[in-house]
Amino acid sequence: KTGGEVDLLSALVMDAASQDLIIQEGTIDLNGSNLTVNGSSGTLVVQDGGNLQLQGGETITANTSNPQLLSGSTVTYDGSGSNTIKDYTYSNLVITGSGTFTANATQTVGGDFTQSAGTFTAPSGNFNIFDDFTHTGGTFTHNSGTVVLTGGGQVITGDTTFNNFTKSTSTADTLTFASSSTQTIEGTLTLSGAASNLLALRSDSDGTQWNIDPQGTRTISYLDVKDSYNTNATEINAAGTNSVSSGNNINWNFDPTYTQSDYRFYQNVDN
Repeated sequence: KTGGEVDLLSALVMDAASQDLIIQEGTIDLNGSNLTVNGSSGTLVVQDGGNLQLQGGETITANTSNPQLLSGSTVTYDGSGSNTIKDYTYSNLVITGSGTFTANATQTVGGDFTQSAGTFTAPSGNFNIFDDFTHTGGTFTHNSGTVVLTGGGQVITGDTTFNNFTKSTSTADTLTFASSSTQTIEGTLTLSGAASNLLALRSDSDGTQWNIDPQGTRTISYLDVKDSYNTNATEINAAGTNSVSSGNNINWNFDPTYTQSDYRFYQNVDN
């Protein structure tokens, strides 16, 4: 099936030789039923554009141990009650259910993480996300872990309270925040670019500020910051960190920079 949705009404068992289940496009919703694909060479594959949807408590058995979640695939959790996120390496991970969803100690999302409902308990270790982080509904519980942004051109949407938050890059990159959103970091905030390759922090609406409340340690270097409002009582001290301001920042401290005309003015005053 190349589109639409298939809902299971009972357990699906595919255990004959060479039987495969390949989600090319559209959705297969397990709908609370177990899924078995364990023939002698059978595989369970979710391709780019395919969506494996489950409540969270289902048992999935595949000949290859875990489903093959290819780049661009999606796994959606839509259940109620208490559920554990399965220990897979996800491409896109979506939380839409009203229940509670607990991640493993270390979890990797190779694409987007999206939460619109329910309660998601993040890993107690690293939660590695390669693409965008979207939190538009429900409760994100940081579980004293660290969200690590590992990709390029990433976007943060929604208001979220993190424990540790890390974005480090050795190449020029831009991290974009939804305008008027607030990111609260209770632990360590780490934001860093590299020499000649600054990490730009930007609003998704130029001229409209994005808010940040870093309550713990700040480790920053090689930043280019614009439209940022630090709502914390303690300013973010970017002086001496090789960081620059591109304007419209509040409660940040940068090294003073002068234009050539400023330099000539001060030179004349000295003379």
